[in-house]
Amino acid sequence: MTFELREILQSKRALRQRLAALPLGDKFRMLDVLRERSLALGANRRSVAGHSDDLNPRVPPDGRGSDSPRPTGGGNSAGHEGTGERLK
Repeated sequence: MTFELREILQSKRALRQRLAALPLGDKFRMLDVLRERSLALGANRRSVAGHSDDLNPRVPPDGRGSDSPRPTGGGNSAGHEGTGERLK
């Protein structure tokens, strides 16, 4: 398989132009279809994994639940550790 970058970029540009030229109603219908597909895929992933979100709440990447204490200080290099100040 060979990739012709120029052809790929030209094709993408043409697709974007076709999509931009569509009436707004058509764009909304496309979004509805994509949303339904996304929901169906999500339901399928949950069923394949053998659990539902109701029975298996998401756990943060650090493995602690929402009621676990969080470490304080450290990690804020701006010198605002423990002051409760929010950085902008």
